[in-house]
Amino acid sequence: ITYTGGGPSNLNNSTTAILYIQNGTIDGNRDTGDRRILRLNPGNVIFENMLLTNSRSINGGGVRVDANSSAVLINTIMTDIEGSSGAALLNNNGSLTLINSTIANNEVINANATGGIWIRGDGAVPSFTMINSVVTGTTRDDGAVIGVGFADVYCTDTDGYNLTYSSGLSNLIGVIRADNGDNCGIAGTDFMTGDAQLGTLADNGGIVQTIAPLAGSPLVNGGNDAAALDSTGAALTTDARGSGFARVNGAAVDIGAYELQGCNSATVTSRSELNVAISDFNSNCANGDTLTATVDGTISMTSSLTTLNNATDAVLLVEGGTIDANDSASVMRLNNGKAVFQNMTLKNANGLNGGTFFVDSNGDLTLINSTISNSIATTGGAIAIQNGVLTLTNTTISDTTRLTNGGAVVSLGGTMNLNNTIIANTVDNSANPVEDCVNSGGVVNFSAGLSNLIEDDVACGTAGTDFIEADPLLGTLADNGGKVETMILLPGSPAVNIGDNTAASGLTTDARGVGFPRILNGTVDLGATENEDLTSPALLTLDPADDSVNVVLTPTLRITLNETIQAGIGNITIKRVSDDGVAATFDVMTDVSFTTDTAEFTVPTALDDATEYYVSIPAGAITDSNGNAFAGFTDNATWS
Repeated sequence: ITYTGGGPSNLNNSTTAILYIQNGTIDGNRDTGDRRILRLNPGNVIFENMLLTNSRSINGGGVRVDANSSAVLINTIMTDIEGSSGAALLNNNGSLTLINSTIANNEVINANATGGIWIRGDGAVPSFTMINSVVTGTTRDDGAVIGVGFADVYCTDTDGYNLTYSSGLSNLIGVIRADNGDNCGIAGTDFMTGDAQLGTLADNGGIVQTIAPLAGSPLVNGGNDAAALDSTGAALTTDARGSGFARVNGAAVDIGAYELQGCNSATVTSRSELNVAISDFNSNCANGDTLTATVDGTISMTSSLTTLNNATDAVLLVEGGTIDANDSASVMRLNNGKAVFQNMTLKNANGLNGGTFFVDSNGDLTLINSTISNSIATTGGAIAIQNGVLTLTNTTISDTTRLTNGGAVVSLGGTMNLNNTIIANTVDNSANPVEDCVNSGGVVNFSAGLSNLIEDDVACGTAGTDFIEADPLLGTLADNGGKVETMILLPGSPAVNIGDNTAASGLTTDARGVGFPRILNGTVDLGATENEDLTSPALLTLDPADDSVNVVLTPTLRITLNETIQAGIGNITIKRVSDDGVAATFDVMTDVSFTTDTAEFTVPTALDDATEYYVSIPAGAITDSNGNAFAGFTDNATWS
């Protein structure tokens, strides 16, 4: 529900009736006018499995609870709310209960001396009960420091207050303060204080957006199972997201509206499901863990994935499918943690810094057997790193646009490791070719030999020493078989059979998966696909031409085919037409020289004058760079 106009009327019912609101989002839409979510004057309400956000009002920016009124929040999030006299909640002589709820990142306006929640006793004694809940992240619009004039929970004790908490330090209040300077009359041992270590509001699956705790958060397994009850006294079965998200998972219920579901690998088919996996990784994967999200098909999305934020050495592995950002968003920002995208195609991304990925100072991103195509950004058309780590192994990045700065890949400090990778075909906003790779103050490491291709480079290395600088001759992104669309290497591509096999160690397939070997003809190709050229080279010219006369007796003979060729297995022979007698033999491995598309050999001993000869080349003596055999000819008429 998104509010317009003046917002809802106040709840005004003096009976014991209860308004029950569940399973959704209420957006106060404050950009169109100040309004709170609800005022109880008097009345009774229960919010369960709800997100309340984006409202603004004086005297309780989200919900105001007046005398003879009660509000119960169960599995509910209140965030991004602005208000004076209680940024999110004002309990003005009423009764307020939080059960497994998250009140986070709300702002006190008008430099008011209250808090995220204001408990105000004015002629009565207000009641405030916290059960497995967290109140944190309150700020003030004048930039004041929390604890000096305002707090996450603030109490005014004109007539005292009745504050109760579930037992066992099963609540967290970032900062609590009363106007007389105490902790609202309760002992600090009744709840935790400090940093809750929460992520940001995001689509983590389910019926509402949620705020997940990060790995190491004190909220994880910090609650009291016996107190995690709904309004009827029954045990809560789900967190705020609803069905499929257990309320208790692990040693104990988590504090707040979100329950970690564990560091569990999953198959994902949507942005929402992938976000669940990322959130679980952020919150619950520890040193040595790997959470694998296997992408089934194509994930289509119009906003970015949840930001990666895990300070351990755990690894998020996303594999085997396509992410299409529909020209609407970047794919992911890595603030902290390690992510690997393998056998993936990432297309149509649009970002500010890094069209597809932005890798911050504590981020570590690896792409293996993956393709980035049609990505656009102001800086770094495909990827930008800011003091982080980027590793590209057998990856193709092509057809990207950088509007202002950098290339397809830009390092603003940090480390780039390039292994068997192609970066090419980058343009500016006028479609003019620009640099593909830009390094500004970082370190770039290359796999051995000339085993990377950067078509147009600026300071990522030295062409001819660290990589080759050439047109990779890529096909367009298309269905070339397998699980994902790819950009195949076209005939004559310089990226064929020049990779570093050591850098591709452990890879058995290319980006397309089973049935598409990673190495053909002994040496890995650059980029995400292995060249599958099955077309045999064909004859273009013979020198001397067929039926030539008056040829010198020790001629140099040349045969030119329609693509790059190399020695196969066998011997080329020169025979007499009269009796098929052998006049000269040439081992293709030692006696024939190959230059691009031409094979050349010289008769070492003079042939007989006034004698007709022919050249015999058996099938397989000459092949293309993919091992496809030239059919050859052994008759006495093709080249005589």
